[in-house]
Amino acid sequence: MGAVAAGRAWLRVAAWLSLCAVALWVLLRGQSDLYMAANVRWTLWLAVLASLGIAGLDGYAAWRHGARLSLPRAGWFGGRRLLTLPGWLAAKQRRRGASYALVFLPMAVGIAIPPAIFGIQSVLDNASAVTLLAPPALAQAALPATPRVLSLLQLQDHLQGGALPAGSLVRVSGFVVHLNDLPPHAWLLVRFITPHCVAEAHPLAVLVQQTSGKTIPNDTWVTVTGALHSGTAEGQPAAVIADPQIAAIAMPLDPYLVY
Repeated sequence: MGAVAAGRAWLRVAAWLSLCAVALWVLLRGQSDLYMAANVRWTLWLAVLASLGIAGLDGYAAWRHGARLSLPRAGWFGGRRLLTLPGWLAAKQRRRGASYALVFLPMAVGIAIPPAIFGIQSVLDNASAVTLLAPPALAQAALPATPRVLSLLQLQDHLQGGALPAGSLVRVSGFVVHLNDLPPHAWLLVRFITPHCVAEAHPLAVLVQQTSGKTIPNDTWVTVTGALHSGTAEGQPAAVIADPQIAAIAMPLDPYLVY
């Protein structure tokens, strides 16, 4: 196996091991919920196993053919160059090595940058993409006095199916978003929803009409308990939780809802 081929083989080993390290870092630090839904988390474990397997095959092939990594001579290192290359071949090898650096650089940057949760800025940057919950149906019977604890996705399903008439008590959680074009003392309770990963996430919201109490800052995670009513947001009919009880909460470990 030539020196150039050997160098490429060991660089491939390093690239696959780097990919394995990134996937393990995301999994073992509990960061996978910030990137993908739980139902596809197994693909990261598959990536770890595949990366280790391919790195092992490349490394074994290089070792089996007697390829070794050559180290340049350096006074402080005291080593000996194992193989001397012609000038043009060494330059070509350096160019190839630089091209492999293009693989390592995104991985290094990805590890160095901490993951950020979608919040107020993501909503403001894509305000037209916010999905508002539909207004509830008219009440036709006595309603239970105990609030139903639902996620925003479950609330959306119940409203679309007509299972929650006006006046129903609900309890939902999300983060606060104030928009300039909303009525006074009104804001959105938002969760990002996704079918698989964060790249596909988009905001789902219910309008909250707060008639008393202090203004809650943007990006604050809260649980809202109140009655559903019909209202208007951005000129469209929408569900409104009126005069709610509001309690601040910590951001959940799984900030994205999967549908």
